[in-house]
Amino acid sequence: MDKVHEPPTKQGGTGVRTGVKQWKHELEQIRLAISLQHNDAIERMRDTETRLLQAFYSFAEPNQQRLAATGCETAPVKVRLSTLEDCIFEIEKRLDHPPTT
Repeated sequence: MDKVHEPPTKQGGTGVRTGVKQWKHELEQIRLAISLQHNDAIERMRDTETRLLQAFYSFAEPNQQRLAATGCETAPVKVRLSTLEDCIFEIEKRLDHPPTT
């Protein structure tokens, strides 16, 4: 029997199998390349995140120190202000209700 009259499955079966194997191999190579690019992208994002956090922390640390120093400096001022407010309150009470003699 001639190959022309054979069923299509027998005519190019070997060629089709080879083509499918090559296609599978190429797809696997593409999948591996995409996986590597994905992993590389994740690593870059993590590195960027780390650099951003370090920059924020280095910016925030002096501000935090300044706030802490300001808090220590304002405590005595608050005490004096409270004393002055008490004095003014006592004066206002005397003006509103003078002592009876």
